[in-house]
Amino acid sequence: MCSLALVEFQVGEHIRRRVSQNLQRSMTIFQQRDHERGQALSLMLAAIDSNPKLKSVLASQDYPTVVNFLREAAQSDQIFLLTDSHGRLLLRSDLDGTGILLAGENLAELAPVRSALDGRRENFYCWFDREVWRMASLPLPAERYGKLATLTVGYRAQQNLVERAAREFDSDVALFTEAGLVTTNERCGLPGNLLAEEFKRLEPQLLSAQPGEWLEFTSQSENTQYRGVLAGLGQEPKQLAFLAILQNNREAVQLIAQTRSTLGLLGLVALVAALLVSIPVVGRVANPVELVETVIQTVGDGLIHMTPDGTIQRVNLAAETLLQCQAKDLLDRNFFEVIQLGGTGPNPLLGDQLMTALSAGQTVRQEEGWVQHSSGQARFGSAFVIAPIRQEGKTSGAVLLFRDISEIQAMRHQLMALSHQAGMAEVATGTLHNVGNALNSVSVSASLVADKVRSSRLASLSKTVAMLERPKEELAAFLSQDPKGQKVPVLLAKLAQHLEEQQQSTLKELESMLSNLEHVKQVIKMQQVHTKTSALLEEVNLSEILDSALAMSEASISFPKGLDVIKEYQAESPIQVEKHKLMQILVNLCCNALESLAEEPAAEQRLLLRTSIVGNKVHLEVQDSGGGIAPENLDKLFSHGFTTKPDGHGFGLHNCFLAARSMGGRLSAQSAGTGKGATFLLELPAAYADGMDPS
Repeated sequence: MCSLALVEFQVGEHIRRRVSQNLQRSMTIFQQRDHERGQALSLMLAAIDSNPKLKSVLASQDYPTVVNFLREAAQSDQIFLLTDSHGRLLLRSDLDGTGILLAGENLAELAPVRSALDGRRENFYCWFDREVWRMASLPLPAERYGKLATLTVGYRAQQNLVERAAREFDSDVALFTEAGLVTTNERCGLPGNLLAEEFKRLEPQLLSAQPGEWLEFTSQSENTQYRGVLAGLGQEPKQLAFLAILQNNREAVQLIAQTRSTLGLLGLVALVAALLVSIPVVGRVANPVELVETVIQTVGDGLIHMTPDGTIQRVNLAAETLLQCQAKDLLDRNFFEVIQLGGTGPNPLLGDQLMTALSAGQTVRQEEGWVQHSSGQARFGSAFVIAPIRQEGKTSGAVLLFRDISEIQAMRHQLMALSHQAGMAEVATGTLHNVGNALNSVSVSASLVADKVRSSRLASLSKTVAMLERPKEELAAFLSQDPKGQKVPVLLAKLAQHLEEQQQSTLKELESMLSNLEHVKQVIKMQQVHTKTSALLEEVNLSEILDSALAMSEASISFPKGLDVIKEYQAESPIQVEKHKLMQILVNLCCNALESLAEEPAAEQRLLLRTSIVGNKVHLEVQDSGGGIAPENLDKLFSHGFTTKPDGHGFGLHNCFLAARSMGGRLSAQSAGTGKGATFLLELPAAYADGMDPS
């Protein structure tokens, strides 16, 4: 009896272990898919943001047109919310398309709206209209959209999440918020009050858990025994909603106990049988025949069993649903006459080849294929496996397992299209940002040239020439005797000197313009890196390129009064880099430093430029004594779209970071805090002009 009790304990532990493994695997898969759905929502917003019609449509204030445009851009029925700069609701279009609602409700407390009002673009779960929603918001800069401030898209998530998880993992599912239990799937057998008590017990641990972590628990009532995992939804540090995936394992435990009590010592054999039969399905067992039939009919994948010659013997309910037919239409018919299987191409796999492979004991697997019924009414993207059944070394039949992945394929294609659009928009924005910096310098140089031409003394030269237009016999007397004529040679000398100085100054400005225009040309060419892998390396002197970057920045942003520019250039050999990428980074850093100094005048206005070689790295530093960087912004400084400037777009430092990384380098920032200046450090591999790495 002690041996029997020991085996019973070991079987029970095995069952609990298997349940735990299944639940953890299910939660891992769910969190991955949930993260992908959040990314899809963010990509959808990026595509809407990159649409050139957005500004004009929003400016029209014709809200039916706005909603139609947004539905077309999103390619789905989402909820749309427009708010002003205080978070007050200006427009709401419901998911069911019943109409457009205008209201003054304050949405500033919704997490995505609050982030968008602060200039960030994130997706969150939210409690809205007494339901859990998945939402993402887009900031609408005031200089472009006036009183509009944010655009939000989203969808009701709670019942969709619960039913999808219950269907995909064949489990019971419950959804909670901080207020307690929100909903469960229809078949969940665990009482709501028991679930609520379990959640309340685990809530302190959940609130302190990191995103992606989960807790396991066991809950038991009079008639049920559940094991589950509970985790927060989304990627936010503070979770709004929590999902529990549950499995009932009471029947399997009861089976073991009943076997022990009724069979006595023979229960030892029965327990081993229970281990082999009960554990794979974790309960829902009666006898082996019923067990097999239960598994076949309740499994979520389509299943078709056939004899060695291809005659269909069994079809489960999922296969009937997927193929849109009844089992009686398939039974006793030849599989290869009524079912077509295909790979990634349009042509079906040949039945003879499949039969040959199955006869040889081979399994045919396709992750991105398709399945079609002979009626032609149900062809869908499918992942399938057709495998032989072997008995005593011979093939006694075959089984086909398949599932519908058409929704996944459509989502993948949509994600690829949205990602492509977002990538194109980012490349274009980066190009315009970098070209704009150079064109500012061109504009300043052009203005200086125009001012010099307007202030030229050509008028004095014309008057002098007019005085000299006399007959030859009078000209000599005029130059030697007339007081005005005696001043002409001196005047001509001064005019010549002035025009020569003006010519030199104008040529210098024109050379600066040509240099900046060449930089514009190279910035545009540089975007070819997104389609080509080659890059042009040029030999440059670091101190010279830093001086050039500072000069270009000065042309766009005037030096603050009393600015002390300190240059600490370590003697170095020329190095090989992608010159215009390096120029792009340094111009951005110098412009940002000068802007910071101009906006936050300090008692000591100082700008430090430094070059050095540390190990096998070249260091270039731009340090200012300006407004500094708040500690909470340091980690987000190089993120796409992040900016602290009222008129900023958040592209410059992000593109500089990417440019540094593409050259094998690294861009970082340090600051002691607001008002304490900032230091930007660019590290590059020290590949010297002779092609040798100093390391």
